[in-house]
Amino acid sequence: MVSLKNPVSTKRRGSTLSRRPARRPLLEGLERRELLTTYDVGQGLAYTTIGSVPWTKLGPGDTVNIHWQTQAYHEKILISNSGTAAAPIRVIGIPGPSGQQPVIDGQNATTNSQFHYIYDPQQANALVLIERSSDQAYGTLPSYIDIEGLDLRNAYYTNTFTDSHGATQSYAEFAASLYIEGADNITLHNNTLDNSGLGLFILSNGDEAHTVRNVMVDGNHIYGNGVPNQYLEHNVYSEAVGITYQYNNFGPLRAGAQGSNLKDRSAGTVIRYNYFAPGGHILDLVDPEDSNIVATDPSFTNTNVYGNILDNTGNNTSSLLIHFGGDSGNTAIYRPHLNFYDNTIVNTVDQSNQWRTILFEVDTNSQTLDVRNNIIYNNSATPGATP
Repeated sequence: MVSLKNPVSTKRRGSTLSRRPARRPLLEGLERRELLTTYDVGQGLAYTTIGSVPWTKLGPGDTVNIHWQTQAYHEKILISNSGTAAAPIRVIGIPGPSGQQPVIDGQNATTNSQFHYIYDPQQANALVLIERSSDQAYGTLPSYIDIEGLDLRNAYYTNTFTDSHGATQSYAEFAASLYIEGADNITLHNNTLDNSGLGLFILSNGDEAHTVRNVMVDGNHIYGNGVPNQYLEHNVYSEAVGITYQYNNFGPLRAGAQGSNLKDRSAGTVIRYNYFAPGGHILDLVDPEDSNIVATDPSFTNTNVYGNILDNTGNNTSSLLIHFGGDSGNTAIYRPHLNFYDNTIVNTVDQSNQWRTILFEVDTNSQTLDVRNNIIYNNSATPGATP
């Protein structure tokens, strides 16, 4: 430590000497530095398994790099800590030599004992879960988390896993590749979510401690999810305050599944520049089911859908492309207004199997739609028929 003494200067004033302190030199304060940590996971690296990373100690600016390897990682993850706006926690898939995404596979996955779920049934609901842990105070919201470049798959009810207590369990039918509850400022970029009950499930449930806010779903490939002969599981199912879907490829659901490609109950929903294959509905835009916070948020007034391609061709085409309003029966909280513009709709179906196609299914006279500047191409795929 350097000690700076305060020198004294003198100045003659008449017959007396006046003494005053000299001006102190200005010292610039030291800027606070955060120690950022990068954890590299993969064969021959510092961490050979996902579960060996100290997930409960992650903080702002920390990065977990999960490197591609020839064999999938069969491990589950609970993310409960928070970053900041300037320094999010990042979980990044490092691609293989030909751009292959690292695969995290739910089949026969193990769960590290460091993960303390709020209650054990949650373990059967997700491969990757973003939610507070049982060690954190009620109301803790995992925040500012980015997940990028991973293939998350096979959280499916016919598969089993080993839970955090070492017991073998089966996944629930409603299990998701990625499940989010009670969190905010989450970014999902360039991931593949496939072959689970749901690809992505976002739940806001009751109070603020269980509300999800500000989610960006950007550039992901989501396909092959759902349960055959059931309509409750979808490629994506979301209920949040503030959610944007952009530049995603929504492929077909699992063969025989009757769910929707995107079912959303959110406030502030923006759906733009995505590609959609058929589903029970391609877009199922309805009222909040579990949260009055979502229903009363001012951003619930408008739903915006623009610049998308809705491709109703191939097998299992939709007869009701877009459902708008609600499905709870409580019409007072049904979605009020849809802005639908600059979209391209391609409808090519076999009329021997599907008599007609309805573009908008609107539930009551209280819903309003502003539909403009769209391209709608309608064609018959009936064998032997003239289009």
